[in-house]
Amino acid sequence: MTRFVALLYSISLNDGARLKMEPFRQFAEGLGLANPRTVLSTGNLIFDSAARSAPKLTAMLEVAFAERFGRRIDIIVRSGKDWQRLAAANPFVDLPDSEASRIGVRVMREPLTAQARAYLASKVTGTEKLVVVDGDPWMHFADKVAGTPLANALGSRRIGAGTMRNLNCVRKIAAAL
Repeated sequence: MTRFVALLYSISLNDGARLKMEPFRQFAEGLGLANPRTVLSTGNLIFDSAARSAPKLTAMLEVAFAERFGRRIDIIVRSGKDWQRLAAANPFVDLPDSEASRIGVRVMREPLTAQARAYLASKVTGTEKLVVVDGDPWMHFADKVAGTPLANALGSRRIGAGTMRNLNCVRKIAAAL
């Protein structure tokens, strides 16, 4: 068995309700995923599977999620080992822990293209930092996150499928693995 992390892009459902984590965990269990458990209430799932292909698990989860919850959303799947590598890759280790909520990584399905990197770099303002590590953009928002040009530039249509998690969340998932 291989341990995986699945991240939902959104926990908002079509009717405007938010997905509760217990039904999400039960959904994973119903798909035959072993030992499913959620981390925080933001659509983070850890599970074990005999399947070893993150892309195959992604496709299966996205189809089944749309059927069960009535909304198609991007789901990003990484192996536990890949998640630990991502957590260790934080390029902002010199910043204090008090900044962890303003440090984020957009966990990408596929590594950023050169065009997407250039696009994001053009959106960085004076107080923000952007570092791409293994195809995932890490950002430090010194003032605020929401509404900044960089945060607004993180849409899937422009840079590819992915989902943002702050450093606190990244660490909690890593610890739960």
